[in-house]
Amino acid sequence: MIISETVKSGVVVRTEENDAWVKITCASDGCDGCRISSLCSQPSYTPTLHTSIAHGLKIKAGDKVIVTGRVKNWLKGWVLMAGLPMAAILVGLIFGSLLELKDGLTGTIALGFVIVYYLMLWIFRKRIDRNVEWVVESLKTD
Repeated sequence: MIISETVKSGVVVRTEENDAWVKITCASDGCDGCRISSLCSQPSYTPTLHTSIAHGLKIKAGDKVIVTGRVKNWLKGWVLMAGLPMAAILVGLIFGSLLELKDGLTGTIALGFVIVYYLMLWIFRKRIDRNVEWVVESLKTD
């Protein structure tokens, strides 16, 4: 099993040119490793994913399909969530050391830099490219 890929089944809600909206219906189709499995298991909520349609595939509303989620830009995600916060901590520690502050205050400054970083990340969250690309790969045959 490839870590960077997940497969779901669902029903097409609507289509528009090369895009489709698919309601996920895979209550038990290998959901153990899926990131959204907790949402699918709640009866009141099953996600509808905006997907692109694989080249040459003809689908319409009501069709049962297989949707593949591929992780893209995983390195960018790791840098944003782990690399830059680590850099913020180091900058805060160096800044506190250069000012010859006490260790507790230096640590507080470093954590403050991380808090500011995550606040900025939260503010600009709409501009950050989403991590998973969903594609309708094929029609599902029962």
